[in-house]
Amino acid sequence: MLRVDVRDGVVSEVPPSQICSSPQFVYKKELARKGARLKYLVAEKSALMRYLVHNLKIMNLIRELFAMRTIKYEDNVEVGVFNSHMGSIRLATEYILGQIRNENKDKRIIFIMDAPRRNIYKNTLDKSKTFKLHELMRTLCANNGFELIDLTEPMREDFEKNRREFQSEHDWHWNEEGHRVAYEQVLRLLRVKGP
Repeated sequence: MLRVDVRDGVVSEVPPSQICSSPQFVYKKELARKGARLKYLVAEKSALMRYLVHNLKIMNLIRELFAMRTIKYEDNVEVGVFNSHMGSIRLATEYILGQIRNENKDKRIIFIMDAPRRNIYKNTLDKSKTFKLHELMRTLCANNGFELIDLTEPMREDFEKNRREFQSEHDWHWNEEGHRVAYEQVLRLLRVKGP
């Protein structure tokens, strides 16, 4: 996994490490511990807890409260700081694409960029806060001799026609429909430009 850090306009690689005392791991462990304790209370000890969890669906209420307090994301990007970091994002992306180009000098590289699907579903593509990433990727791919398949327009057209969403019901990964659209675009590119 390649991680980079941008400080004062200089990009440097960050060696991978897993620090189990970092907040993300402590938070997850704490949630798991509390979840296990809650299951025990519900199953074994407390009629009140069974009532709160099963009848009042208190876990759903707690999730909604956390959702209201969490940082706002669009397309897995923290919107609040996105614009202020655009310069660093550009430098990091230029660096990573340059590394890919250097390590694959004679290879054809094709990137596939997911669409801002929530905006497609809501018919608000013109209000996408992250579409700048698509423009950035288009420019940097052209600068490096890479090909880019941007799924925005194909997914928008497909959704308008079929009204079927592109992600799994369990998470935001593509479902069969999403993979079909991506496959069709790759096939189309290969037919037009050759393998």
